[in-house]
Amino acid sequence: SNYGWNALMIASEFGHFEIVKYLIQNEINIHEKDLNGCNSLFLTCNNGSLDIANYLIEKGIDINEKCFNGDTVLMYAAKNGHLSIVKLLIERGIKIDEKNIKGQTALMYACKYGHFDIIKYL
Repeated sequence: SNYGWNALMIASEFGHFEIVKYLIQNEINIHEKDLNGCNSLFLTCNNGSLDIANYLIEKGIDINEKCFNGDTVLMYAAKNGHLSIVKLLIERGIKIDEKNIKGQTALMYACKYGHFDIIKYL
């Protein structure tokens, strides 16, 4: 793709859990990154698929990975209002106070996009 996505990234972005499972069972590289330095978990946190997020974490994807701009998967989930994924990431031990290259945190993203439930949780 134009973003440097592999098949797992596409399936993750569009919430196709069975395809994600199939690809991982057939040994696709879950750690591969796109042109922005983001792995499949970022795309999952963008679309809000809790099942895929949990599965990728169980399969060993690094939840504390950052894109080239310093964004974290927690920032993606907070920005897009996915409280269930925010909770999952925190339960799994993600660093919640990380900042991107602009000094923004997940809490700041939640404030910017008006996700009060996430603001209260963070």
